[in-house]
Amino acid sequence: RSLFEYAPDAIVAVDRTGRIVQANLQAEQMFGYNRDELEGRSIEVLLPDRLRNAHRQHRAAFSREPRRRPMGAGLRLVGLRKEGAEFPIDITLTPVEDRADGVVMAVARDMTEQREARRRFRQILESAPDAMIIVGPDLRVIQVNGHAERLFGRARQDLVGQPATLLIPPRFRHAAVDGLNAFFREPRMMHLGGD
Repeated sequence: RSLFEYAPDAIVAVDRTGRIVQANLQAEQMFGYNRDELEGRSIEVLLPDRLRNAHRQHRAAFSREPRRRPMGAGLRLVGLRKEGAEFPIDITLTPVEDRADGVVMAVARDMTEQREARRRFRQILESAPDAMIIVGPDLRVIQVNGHAERLFGRARQDLVGQPATLLIPPRFRHAAVDGLNAFFREPRMMHLGGD
């Protein structure tokens, strides 16, 4: 009970009919309701009107095959505070297996700060005076800026997810791969190729 009550994230327990059966202190603070106002109400009260019908359908599908998973993978989820303000949210669903009433725990995190940090990062990336390419440990392109699109003559969506080595002339690829792998083993400022 203490773990539920004082968890750093909002936790809402929902039965198979979509009714909130329990909410913790963080849920009260995040959504602006006290728990007496939440318990017994439909979980959709925490969503904007435009998303409620679709959510009911997703909830019904989840109840047919409940399993722990992030909700809305690849989607931008939105929560709704009592006073009507919308905010970005991340939700993980976990069925409570020792209960016969089909209770699911929805663990919610307000993503406002993280989304703002990503937005600022994208602004910085776009305002850089040079072509910028962000590569992951698997040596695939994660993100590029407009200068990189223009330099390589390829659209961002055609670059993201592709091996970064495609942007390197064949005669330099081996050395570049060695350099990138060395960087991911021991990150530090380094220069790859060119004069």
